[in-house]
Formats: sequence, structure tokens, C-alpha cells
Amino acid sequence: IKEAFKLTEALYTKICINFRENEEHLYLSMRNTLEHQLYLFFYHPSKKLIRAPFDLCAMVMLHGYVLLDLGRAEEAVSVLEDAIRYNPLNPDPYFEMAECYKYLKQPEDLLGVTKETLSIATTPVTTSVSTASKRKIMTVRFASIMKA
Repeated sequence: IKEAFKLTEALYTKICINFRENEEHLYLSMRNTLEHQLYLFFYHPSKKLIRAPFDLCAMVMLHGYVLLDLGRAEEAVSVLEDAIRYNPLNPDPYFEMAECYKYLKQPEDLLGVTKETLSIATTPVTTSVSTASKRKIMTVRFASIMKA
């Protein structure tokens, strides 16, 4: 895992240097055209969007995963926030961040990131369920996660 850390850290550093947001543009790493269109619809970006040549979200998330595996969950959260910036519609880094908060025993943050994940990872059937039912289901899942 230490060798993996060296590799992912080097990759993460290069990504941060070469694909950082500035006043004029924002790099995005959408997985498909639909995600790109959803991003435009939900976020109304004011900067020029540049499609990254690689899946930066996945590459950055990998470094977060390695950090968590090394027990460095606080650092992993920061790295995963970067992954989310490259693709805020990909639920994977949110799930990994939830694991970090579980590891850190931060139930409020765990619940918050879980709710945020559900807002982008729901289906039309799920969204038709009443709010009360959602709260009940989420409370049961949250309780079972905290016991683990």
C-alpha cells in the first residue's frame, strides 16, 4: 500500500498542478454527455468548461481511497473533495467520503454526505417515495452503518 501511496500521490500532485480551476476556466471530468448536460442544468457555470482528457475524478478518488486505507481519513476527505470538484455528479467519491466519516466516527458529517449522495444518486421511483418514508429508511440505514 505504501508503494500505491507514492504512485497515487504523484498522480494527484500532477493533476492538481495541471488541471486546477482558475478565474477563466474549470476542468470537468464527466463520464458521458448526459452528465455534462445535467451539470450545465444544475450548476449554471459562469466559467468556460474544459473537458479533461482523462477521468480525473476517478484518479483523484483513487488517492483518497489509498489515504483511507492507510488510516489517514482526514486527508482523504480533502482529496475526495477535489475529486467531487472534477465531477460533482459522480456518486463514487461521495460514497468514499462517507466511509471516511464512518472511520472518523463523525455521524453528522456521515449523514450529511449520505443525504448529498442521495440527491444525485436517486431514480425516479426513489424520488416518488414520500419524505417521511425516506427519513425512516435513511435513519435505519444510518443506524446500521454506525453500528458497523
